Amino acid sequence: MKPDAQRNLIRSSRARTFSALVLLSIIAGMVFLHHWAGELVQYKSEGKPPPTIRRFPFSLIRDTSDRLSNDPWTDRAKNLTPSDFAASVEAVDQHSTVYTPDEFRDFYIDTAQEYVGIGVTLTLDTGASIVVIRVFDHSPADRAGMKVGDRIIMVGGEDVAGLPLETVVGKIRGTAGSKLEIVISRNGVEAPIAFSVTRASVEIPTVDRIEVLPQGILYIRITQFGKNTGREFASALRTLEHRSAQGIMLDLRNNTGGVLHAALDVLDPFFERGERLLSTRGERDQDNRSFQSIQPRYVPDIPVVVLVNGYSASAAEVVAGSLKVTGKATLVGEKTHGKGSIQSVYASEDGGGFKVTTGYCILPDESSFHGLGIDPDIEVSHTREETLTVFRKRADEPLLPFMSNDSAADSGQDSVRDRQIEQAVAFLLTAPTREILPSESGPLPSQDQ
Repeated sequence: MKPDAQRNLIRSSRARTFSALVLLSIIAGMVFLHHWAGELVQYKSEGKPPPTIRRFPFSLIRDTSDRLSNDPWTDRAKNLTPSDFAASVEAVDQHSTVYTPDEFRDFYIDTAQEYVGIGVTLTLDTGASIVVIRVFDHSPADRAGMKVGDRIIMVGGEDVAGLPLETVVGKIRGTAGSKLEIVISRNGVEAPIAFSVTRASVEIPTVDRIEVLPQGILYIRITQFGKNTGREFASALRTLEHRSAQGIMLDLRNNTGGVLHAALDVLDPFFERGERLLSTRGERDQDNRSFQSIQPRYVPDIPVVVLVNGYSASAAEVVAGSLKVTGKATLVGEKTHGKGSIQSVYASEDGGGFKVTTGYCILPDESSFHGLGIDPDIEVSHTREETLTVFRKRADEPLLPFMSNDSAADSGQDSVRDRQIEQAVAFLLTAPTREILPSESGPLPSQDQ
């Protein structure tokens, strides 16, 4: 890479400001959200009109920037009872809600990608055991020696058998610098293992798996869209600078959304400078925006597949939909969830806050996916159990166990074959390709936030 290009790669940054537009859709317990059936506007696109927004008393809210305000309430809003204000917000649609301080803290964790804890991802397996499926690098858990596959037995001296996953997570989180005793069981070790872990601020990676498959395919999985996702994705794409690739596989399955600007950051490297990435439509002038790519295209002209399923929602659908309608990627998997609404987020003085729907996403072909979802180009349906298996897959499990050198029969990995990935690999290996070296394309933008 030329020195000038290298400097641009390091120094270039994105500056998007658009009134705290946030796409969030939390799917707890892997249960589908309900689709919202609202009124329709006159604007139509191929017979698929986006819904209007039920009118919200915006006079209750001061204008805010793209960061959460500490005091968005007007005098009139302060004089409303909490129940009356909550009723006003929640009457807009099902994605508009008022948060308690604890709920708003959890909301912030999802978008800010940071919390105080030990640095593990947990899941509840089919045997009702709480299992570690990921240990974040350089986290307290990593330094203590915890491993993927460990089963949590006790937290802080309390037996957690049978407790809900959310309860156990709450016990593990705490104040930075405080110590926590955790007891685990580990396969192949007869006696339980006790760890003394010091809680600390942990950054949650949203690009949580980057791998070059044996077939020469760059696999990137994004689990959520947070404030650092663009930077993480840019780092993952830099793999293309060191080796050629047969194709790119972007896994957005079970990704329920997140921050809109993060979706735009992920889209940007696939588009030429000035190409439209997305538009938004809303009741207020500030909610009617059009967003274009701000850098020359970085991704080589090689086949791209995006994996999606029914739990791909919101910002994940923005990425998948924009890449599909512009012909830049092929979608493999199942129809997406269909949440194309945009929420503006506001903080209250008591530590709580609220989010309210203020707009809808319009893809580059002028279509809306809200309430409709996005159909894959190649449909490969998973059963519910297969979907849960993909969601719970441990970080150290191979993506394509049937192609690995290990005996799948001996390891029991034949039960975690991922037919959607298999189909995506088969497509990428047969798709036409005209490889361009990264140096021939534009510099990759750095999304420092």
